[in-house]
Amino acid sequence: MVALASPPRPLNIAPSSGLQCSACGFLLIRPKQTECGHRYCATCVQGLFRKEEEVNCLVCQERLTQKKFHNDRAAENDTLATEVKCPHTGCGWQGLLKVYLGTHQQECSFVPEPCPNATFGCGFVGAQKGMKMHLLEECQWRMVPCPRCSSSVSLTLLKDHVCSPIEKRDISLCGPLNTMKTELLSGSCSMISEHPRLSLQCLTETAENQGKSNKATLSSHTKEANEPHLMTLLSEVYNLHSRLDRQEAVNTTFKQLVMDKMVSLTGLVSKATNGESADACHQQQRDPRVEGLEKMVVALGLDLQKQLAAMEALQHKCLEYEKVIQGLQSSRGSHAPGSQEPVSSNGILVWKIENVSSLLRTARAEQRTSYYSRAFCTHPFGYRLCCRLYPNGDGSGKGTHVSLFLVLMRGDYDDVLRWPFRQKVTFLVLDQTQQQKPFRESFVPDILSASFHKPKSHMNVASGSPQFLKHSQLLASTSPYLKNDTIYIKVAIDPSGLEV
Repeated sequence: MVALASPPRPLNIAPSSGLQCSACGFLLIRPKQTECGHRYCATCVQGLFRKEEEVNCLVCQERLTQKKFHNDRAAENDTLATEVKCPHTGCGWQGLLKVYLGTHQQECSFVPEPCPNATFGCGFVGAQKGMKMHLLEECQWRMVPCPRCSSSVSLTLLKDHVCSPIEKRDISLCGPLNTMKTELLSGSCSMISEHPRLSLQCLTETAENQGKSNKATLSSHTKEANEPHLMTLLSEVYNLHSRLDRQEAVNTTFKQLVMDKMVSLTGLVSKATNGESADACHQQQRDPRVEGLEKMVVALGLDLQKQLAAMEALQHKCLEYEKVIQGLQSSRGSHAPGSQEPVSSNGILVWKIENVSSLLRTARAEQRTSYYSRAFCTHPFGYRLCCRLYPNGDGSGKGTHVSLFLVLMRGDYDDVLRWPFRQKVTFLVLDQTQQQKPFRESFVPDILSASFHKPKSHMNVASGSPQFLKHSQLLASTSPYLKNDTIYIKVAIDPSGLEV
């Protein structure tokens, strides 16, 4: 998310403008003042000195050490007495910042939190009050009893669940175990294609329909669905590993049982052969017992063989999934923002965005809310930039607008460039009918915002226009900007005064 949404906002902006942190731009929390007269939050000061013992003031560039920061009690009293409103959607609480930090922040029932099953692939994020209902009825990763063996299994992985052989002697499986590598990669994926979150058909169609498939559509799908593919396959591998552990435990139990029966059988046979009893009638009574034990040993041996075969099949399946995961991981790295060479070095980016309706549906479902453009530069040895698009909006534009932000990235020439970044930025949505002017919006960077200072990590926090273009204006039937479910966004950086 961008820096616009999270901390509490003052109800009256004007009086609190002097109480904003020089780093994060929000209300000061436990403020500290530098000897050059500028104020920072205590946590922002800790962030400044995380890697270096001396830093530049983000406002005046004066060299500072930790000893040059002092507690500012006057500013702290003013901020604690500032009227704020709760930043969480749906909460109408208003009051003093002191009360918010002291009680409301911990008690607010509208604080969004991820689903406890987020590590397995669930993308739900919601308030605490709705989380219980989600876990009971909606989450695709909640635990449910298997209808065949009654063991607890994740709902998403139920179709691939392997029933415990100690309860089902015939090793009944909920899905095929003999999937070979060639079948997995060339089309025999009916079990996986029915999965509600992951369909490997997009992988198999590449091999089967190279001359027929839409190359652009497949590339777009691969970029959008990399993370769900990866998380679901990882979950599948973890599930299969746990099944292997259980199979090994059952295997050990069967081995012990076989050994016990074999010892008993050996003792009985030994007594019979040594002639401890000469009574023929007694011998006849013992023979059925020996035959019963022999049959039991044979049955246990067959069960053991079945389990060994099932374990080998599971191990084979794990290896195949791991190979697919490695392929997805290698392809995923090539699509990371900034991982490729800049597309231009003249300060202009033209970004073609296809499948707009699909991106909007995905964003509204909170499955993926934002997308990065390719990197570009202001000039051959200049600032490295990219754009971040929120199809369903972010901050004040969420649900009603398309939000567009500029991101400053770490570049090769940052040490010799002038900071903070001051160039005028113009966003345009190009007219595809060539009959109207493009939709245009410009802004001048706020030099006090940390978003436009020299990047200390891979990229800065995005900043720009949360209410860039209304959905109603973009999706209208007469819209000149959307054609064939595609839009073109142009970004132009003013070159005035640029120098190395």
